[in-house]
Formats: sequence, structure tokens, C-alpha cells
Amino acid sequence: MVVKITVWLILTLISTLWLGWYGLNEQQAEREADFRITHRELSQQLAQQQAILFLTLEPNQLSQLQRHFPQLVAISQTKADKSKAGQLTLQVHGGDYQLSNSYNGSGLQINGLKLLQVVGLPENFDSVTLRYQQHPLAVLGNPNPDSFWQWQKPLGEGAQSFSLTGYATPLWRDLPWLTALLLSLIWGATLYGWHRWQQLAQYRNRAEQRAKFADQARLNAMGEIATGIAHELNQPLTATLTYNQTALRLLPAQDDKITPLLRASVEQIKRISALLERLRTLLSRGQVNLQPVVVADIWLRVNALLSNEIAASKVTVVNSIPANLPPLSADPLWLEQILHNLLSNAIHAVQHTTTPLIYFTARLQPQQWLIQIEDNGPGLSHQQLDHLFTPFYTTRESGLGLGLTLCETLVQRMGGDIKAANSEHGGACFTLTFPLIGENTHDKTHLSD
Repeated sequence: MVVKITVWLILTLISTLWLGWYGLNEQQAEREADFRITHRELSQQLAQQQAILFLTLEPNQLSQLQRHFPQLVAISQTKADKSKAGQLTLQVHGGDYQLSNSYNGSGLQINGLKLLQVVGLPENFDSVTLRYQQHPLAVLGNPNPDSFWQWQKPLGEGAQSFSLTGYATPLWRDLPWLTALLLSLIWGATLYGWHRWQQLAQYRNRAEQRAKFADQARLNAMGEIATGIAHELNQPLTATLTYNQTALRLLPAQDDKITPLLRASVEQIKRISALLERLRTLLSRGQVNLQPVVVADIWLRVNALLSNEIAASKVTVVNSIPANLPPLSADPLWLEQILHNLLSNAIHAVQHTTTPLIYFTARLQPQQWLIQIEDNGPGLSHQQLDHLFTPFYTTRESGLGLGLTLCETLVQRMGGDIKAANSEHGGACFTLTFPLIGENTHDKTHLSD
């Protein structure tokens, strides 16, 4: 879940940054377009001012011209110099500049600030600055802007060679924050749906494993029961056969009524005994599928299968599995069933414990593997220790008493051994020992009698 939250945060950050970058680019394009419009309008004003100078102007025409050109401050008239046809001169005086035509002697005094006011400050701009030869002639807006964007472009031509600079700051509130929020929610919903799908897939997989495991356990239990029944019936059948054969020997040879019946009874007993022997042989000679298995992986799978029971009982499972352990030679399904039964019994034993704990230990000893499952439950009585692996012995009302018997059988068939005792933690301790790989070359293929 932590990984998915991290992915969601990264996706949210990336999408927010991208949307922020897109929004800034959109605002920048809008401000740049407004700056070009202002530049074009100001260029038109300069061209018109220049055109007026080629006319013969009188000072009394100022009021009439100011109606159309409010930036005009004064009109001057000097002696004409016909030798300087079309030549304009410009002189700066503070925030004003004098534009003169020497040919006809006409001159205009123009206020730079009023010139900018004619076109106005573009919307959402901090300021615009009119410069002549890098000298600030007029500023409209904030004279000391700390702006995010800046545009500068040459303005006018000839004597009126100015430059126009525009300053603007993004409207951070107008960035697509709502879109970023919606996109973040979409990412979150997508990842949550993926997480739920993974959970459902895990639940289905665990359910399938539980069902498969339960089927295998039922088959093994049936085999254990059938083998036990066959073994238990063998002795009384043998006794009955002996009694019938003895009766045949004691009866008079001329007894033609009872003798055939006894002989038929003996044949049927022999037939039953043969059928039971075939059943025992069939159940006890299955081959053991020994292969290298990683104990840690099997234990993790068993914990996953019993995760609901562990959570419901609030059990803490303490694992002690050293790294780089060699594989164990075992049947993976059998080993899983053994550990499943032992862990399930331990969970049941610590249900009423204040702080339920289960300890799992896997380590190597000289010439063998050692696996221990301990708990801090009430422990085992002397009677339980004596009959723990006896078939049909159980302390549970709903139990059959075959779980530990089956564990013992499976462990022995894999060449190992299982023992039960009370641990130092006060609860039960089950110890499994197995030979190392390469040392148990002979598979035990018979169920113990």
C-alpha cells in the first residue's frame, strides 16, 4: 500500500507540474500578444507625430492637436534650414523630448508618460518602460517591478529610435489547480481500483490454495483412516480365521452339515484379509516427491493461508530464519500441510493468552535441518504428550484427532522426525528434524503401522 501511495504522490506531482507549466505557457502567450498590440499602437503614435512635423506648425495649433495627441506639450517654430530636407532631431529633457524638423523649423515637445498613457498599460502587466538609448524616458505602472516575465522590442525609427520593455507576473490563481485536483483524484481512484483488484486476486488465489490444501488434507486423512482401519481389522480377522480352522480340525469328519459352512467361512475370511492387505499396500506404497524447497517461502505461504486467523486472534508471529539457508529436501505440499497444521494448532492454543506469541525457528544443525514452532499458550499435559500422535486422540470437541498423526506420518515418509514438548515460553514446542540434501537418498514409502 505504501508503494501505491508513493506512486500516487509522484503521479500527482508530475501532473500538477505539467499542468502548471501548461498554464504558465498559456498566460505567457497571452501577455506576449498584449505586448505586441501595445507596441504596434505606440509605433502608430510615433509615426503620426513624425508626420505632423512635416507640416508648418504654429503654437496656436497646440490645443487642436492635443485633442488627438494628448502627449503633445508644446509647439515651437524656429528658423527653417532648407539645406536639411527631411532631417529630424531629438533632444531629451527629463521625461519629455523635443522632436524638431530643421527643414521647416517645426518642433514638438512630447511627454513620454502621456505618450504611454495614450496606449495604456496592458491588462495584467506590472509596468511598461519607454527608453531612449537605454535612458528610461517614462514608466507606466510599477517603476521597480519584480516580474516573472520581461519583453523588450525596438520602437520607432530615425530620430525616434526608442525601445519598449514590458513586465508581467503570472496570475497564480488562474492556473489550472482544479484540473490538477481532479487529475489527482483520478490517479487516486485508478490506483485504489488497481489495489482492490490485486486484493481480490490474492483472495481468490488464497481461496483456491485453501480449497486445494483442504482436498489434499482430506485425501491424506482418508488414507490414514483407511490404513488404520485395515491394520486394526487385521488382528481380529486373523483370530477369527484361527478359531474357524481349529473348529474344522475338532469336528468329526462325518459331520456334513457344519464342516462345509466352516470351510466357506474360512475362505471368506481369507478373502477379506487379502482385500485389506491389498488396500494397505495401495495406500502405503505411494512414492514421495522429494525436491529442494525453500523453507522461508513455504512458511510465508502458510502464514498467508492463515492470515485471517492470525489477525482475528491478534497473534504475533516471531520468525527466526537465517539468510542463505540451503534448501530442504522435502515434498513441498506435504511440508506446507505439516506447517499449516502446527501453526493452526498454535493459533488455537494461544487464543486466550493476553499477549499471544508464536515463535518459528529454522536453522541448521550438524547433519540435519531443525524446524521449531513454539507458542506461549497453556502448554501440554503429561497425558497429551503421551497420546499426542495417537490416531483419533483430540482435546477439541470438533476435532477428529488425525492432524498430528498425519503430520507424524508425512514427516517420517520424508525421512524426518517430529517431537513434542513444553517450551521455555510456557507453551507447546514442536520440533521437526530432517536430513540434509544428499543424505536421505532412500525414500520411506510406507505408512507407519
